[in-house]
Amino acid sequence: MSDQQREACIRLEDNNLLVASAGSGKSATMVGKVAYVLDRQLHHPEEILVLAFNKSAAEELKERISRQLGVDAANLECRVTTFHALGRGIIEETAGRPPQLADWVDHPAGEAKVIEQIIEELLDSDPEFARLWVDLLVLHPKADIPAEVFDTKADHERYLSVRRQKGRATIGTLAGT
Repeated sequence: MSDQQREACIRLEDNNLLVASAGSGKSATMVGKVAYVLDRQLHHPEEILVLAFNKSAAEELKERISRQLGVDAANLECRVTTFHALGRGIIEETAGRPPQLADWVDHPAGEAKVIEQIIEELLDSDPEFARLWVDLLVLHPKADIPAEVFDTKADHERYLSVRRQKGRATIGTLAGT
């Protein structure tokens, strides 16, 4: 652990945001911070909330914190979760029910259809948007999604094939891939 990471572990503030590149020791710093404040009895476990961007990162953090504290992950009293799960839980608690997703969310092309509808409405109602939209389509008619976004080369080729078949200028989406 670096000196900066050690300092981050013992520096006490009400809220902490840790932003760093992949592999730079974010998890080790978060684990160290939780262990430090609990070891020094500066906070109770139920006062600690550790947030991660995805479920696997949250599960890894929970496992590492548990291992550091010498407790079973199922018995960890700190809350380790994702931003999404925290938000969903808050909505569910305050509304008394889980959040309701828009009816188009589960449809494979639902997002694209909603975006197209928004664009059509803006074209009809906002002359400045219409001018900018036409400029965009004329100047950048092939605003394709880059190949590196796709999981496989076949997925990217399928996407390009669908774009060629449609034969119209539009902004690329991942719908239908």
